[in-house]
Amino acid sequence: MGNQTSLTNKNDRILWMDIAKGIAMFLVCWGHENADPIFNNWIYSFHMPLFFMLSGMTFAFNKETKVGKYIVKKAKGLLIPYVFLNIIVIPLAYIDGAIVHKSTQNIGEFLLGIVFSQQQSGFVLPSNTTWFIATLFLTDLAFFAFWKIFKKDYIIVFVIPIVTAICYLTGLMNPPGGSIWHVKTVATSIIFYLAGYLFLKYIAAIKDFLKNKALHILFICGLFALGILVETHNDRVSMIANYYAFMPFFYVAAFASSIAFIFLMMILSENARAVKILKFADIVGKNTLPYIAFQVPVMKIMKDCVPYFASENELARVVMCLIFYFAFIPASVLITKIIPGRRRKKTK
Repeated sequence: MGNQTSLTNKNDRILWMDIAKGIAMFLVCWGHENADPIFNNWIYSFHMPLFFMLSGMTFAFNKETKVGKYIVKKAKGLLIPYVFLNIIVIPLAYIDGAIVHKSTQNIGEFLLGIVFSQQQSGFVLPSNTTWFIATLFLTDLAFFAFWKIFKKDYIIVFVIPIVTAICYLTGLMNPPGGSIWHVKTVATSIIFYLAGYLFLKYIAAIKDFLKNKALHILFICGLFALGILVETHNDRVSMIANYYAFMPFFYVAAFASSIAFIFLMMILSENARAVKILKFADIVGKNTLPYIAFQVPVMKIMKDCVPYFASENELARVVMCLIFYFAFIPASVLITKIIPGRRRKKTK
């Protein structure tokens, strides 16, 4: 596998992946705030599938084969940050409550919200968007189990979709009253995680296929066009709610736009000027976890303090998202450094 990728060390990072995560994080911020159904529906059609794909790419470098050690590794990298980030976000809920004179949950209820990560439990997470971190942990473990049991990629590619289909058809992953840590979403997220794993594992062949820049750009345009076209024939989807409307349209739109986005980031990362301009995205991409936790609570306070941001004016919401996105960069770097359990990696 080592000669199939551009990495020589598992502690290195891939530039285009960080840039992709950084720009995708702005789409997440904007998606949570924009009111225009055209942009909102398109963003929701692929922004979470894209993040699960990017997360799956990291598994292409996994060397750990022992179940216990892998669980510990992922608990340090995801569960500890999930708890930590939610705890440090709690004060923002009280600040916002004081601004709008609205009561909020007590500390114990917030802690139960962290335990359940499911609003239907009756307890709200300090930062509801951190559901992704908990669900990614479950997705990581689920994929590791398939990888450990079946070992061969061609078997995994065959088995996972079958298991997912069974989950859909039987309702196994969608129990009455919801599911803790949104485990019901794993049946969907693991498909994109698998795609990301395969994409990066065989990135050399993909790059060879797209070495013609004209073909590369044509693929990007064609895939974006396909994703947008198919999305317009589907409802607004939501992975947190496990709602995908017409499933075939969901998968086509999600894969088309996600892959087009990845191809675009790959071609931009090969241009020195573009890399220099997108330095901010590279930084955000290395520090996405704080953005996931803080975006909604902080922008909620921004809207309560500045009525203009709370209006239905789309420009106002874009401006608010841009202000938060860029102003939060220093804080995200600092918070990432103090998150327990995580290690920084070098960019390749």
